[in-house]
Amino acid sequence: TGLASTMHVMHHPITHPKIASLEPHWAPFHGFSLLFDNPDEPGLDLYRRLAAALGELDRDQSLRRHLLCPLPPASYHTTVWDGINAENLTKVTAALQPEWAAFMQGLPETLQSPPPSICTVTEAPLMKQPAAPIRFRFDRLCLWGEAVLVARLAPADDTSAARLNELCAARADLSDTARQTLGLSAGPDYEPHVSLGYFANRTLGRQAQALLADWSAHFEARLSGSVITYRSIGLYAFTDMANFFKFKFEPAP
Repeated sequence: TGLASTMHVMHHPITHPKIASLEPHWAPFHGFSLLFDNPDEPGLDLYRRLAAALGELDRDQSLRRHLLCPLPPASYHTTVWDGINAENLTKVTAALQPEWAAFMQGLPETLQSPPPSICTVTEAPLMKQPAAPIRFRFDRLCLWGEAVLVARLAPADDTSAARLNELCAARADLSDTARQTLGLSAGPDYEPHVSLGYFANRTLGRQAQALLADWSAHFEARLSGSVITYRSIGLYAFTDMANFFKFKFEPAP
């Protein structure tokens, strides 16, 4: 089976820039984002069930046949807003690029000394959200860009749905400010999700689309009744898709 696996990889080379090898070994990818702060261990049932459901799929080797590289469950998170990273650095205002490049290259050692323009993010109203809890449930599996397997999340109740609308408005305001001060283009509409893994080869990822409905039904059965509650948002740097580091700072009053 080892030879067959090797031949499979030879015929389908790694095309995803965030994957270095199939152990998986994650390629360097530096940057920062706003993420929901994960709850303490008792509140992580949804993450545990996601990991278990993915593990069950992996046992029949359907994931391996499509070269899906699962992310470690300890890295599971829900992004609120994407900041500067290795992919969009060249779009940042030219005068700010050198200091941001140096900051990102030095992570995590530079975590405590970000460029002054980080204030665009740290002083944004979004950093004070959510003042009230927001609860999410599993919605469905999606395959984004023939490359990423994600678990879409949906508000778990009417209060959380209203809270999500407020969050989206604050997120849009930050995107507008970041476009003016940092040169970042506004991101897409907000779609809360947990990334579960990356397909190492785009062709095999595309082929996995045919299995997605069955996979999603499997997850829906395993995730029924599970809810995750987020109570705050944090600023996090990352050095690859498995290693995240929280900034330590006090938001402006």
